This record gives sequence, structure tokens and C-alpha cells, in this order.
Amino acid sequence: MTSKLEIIYNENCPVCRFEIKHYQEYVSKNKLPISFIDLNTNDLTKWGVTKDQAAKQLIAIKDGKTLQGIDAFGELWKTMPRYKVLAILIKLPILNYFSRHLYNFIAAPIIYKMHKNRELKIGNTNRLS
Repeated sequence: MTSKLEIIYNENCPVCRFEIKHYQEYVSKNKLPISFIDLNTNDLTKWGVTKDQAAKQLIAIKDGKTLQGIDAFGELWKTMPRYKVLAILIKLPILNYFSRHLYNFIAAPIIYKMHKNRELKIGNTNRLS
């Protein structure tokens, strides 16, 4: 029996929402044991994760183990037959090194900064109301 994979993501992030929506459709169509948890509408203490941690990187939880960033993507892709090749490729040493650095030092910080800017704009809009 396969245990369920839980993916924590930021629904308010357009980049995250676009990518996760694609995965959700694939998971639904193929009835895979993956659930998607929006950090904005769920209490993340159950998973031992803060909202800010989850906004910084994709998080996956399986069998009580928490994975972040590229490791979370790898677990997600490993669970989806169409993406298993990606999961294998990012385990290769040279690709793992580059994908981890690309995600950790470029993609994730840019997406997180966009998230913080959206929060500031929402906060400023609420104060004006």
C-alpha cells in the first residue's frame, strides 16, 4: 500500500498556482495518492511547518518525513508516472547540483520576494480601506 504524499504550496503565488494546478489535474485524472495543501487556508502546525517556510520553497511530506525544494519536487515527480524520468534525472550528481542551486539561489528567492511584495501590497491596500 502506498502512503499519501502531501504537497504544501502557495495558492496566492501565480507561478506556484500555475504549476500546482497542472499537477492537480494530472493527479486527479490518474487517481494518484497526492494531496495539495494551500498554505494560506490551512493550519500548517500539523506538519510542523510555518507559513513563511512553506512560502519559501515547495514542501512535501511523506511517511512523516518533510522534504523541501528540489527534494520535494523529486518526491512529487517520483509519484507521478509521467514525471518519473525527471525524478531520476535530478538525482544524478551534476544535475542535482545545478538544479538545487538554480532553485535555491535563483528561482525560489525570486518567487519568495514576489510573494512578500504581494503581501505588502495587500497590507497597504487594507490600510487604505
